[in-house]
Amino acid sequence: MRVDVLLSFLGVAACCWLVGGFALVIGLRQLRRHRSLEAHGVLVSGIVTDFRLVVNTDFSRTYPVLRFRTMDGQDVETLIQVGRGVTRLKLGQVAPVIYDASNPRHATVGTSISSASWVGFAIVFVVAAMFLLGGLVFLAVSLIAALAT
Repeated sequence: MRVDVLLSFLGVAACCWLVGGFALVIGLRQLRRHRSLEAHGVLVSGIVTDFRLVVNTDFSRTYPVLRFRTMDGQDVETLIQVGRGVTRLKLGQVAPVIYDASNPRHATVGTSISSASWVGFAIVFVVAAMFLLGGLVFLAVSLIAALAT
């Protein structure tokens, strides 16, 4: 096998591992925040004060901004991207908010942690696994081809 072809396969493998590793780190970080919210979450009422457009490379979506008062009297306004019914909220609507007492800006809508957010984490981990395994396949193919010549 030519060296330039071998390097191409190794480059693709490295890119797959990079993307998979990045997805895995993001997924683990979000899972840690989610578990913290489950363990230390405080339930209060909030009100929808605005909507903000969040643009990603693949899609754009509008999310609500909620204002609520923490149990210690601090007023918090934060963008809510996860939660049950988050896309159905309307301006001025009162909604239940679960916030992290140690970081009140980390909050979600609902009275309990939504099972839909767990599905999101599962999808991120599946994508990470696919890229990591894809990188392994490219590495194996390149090594087999290199040894065969």
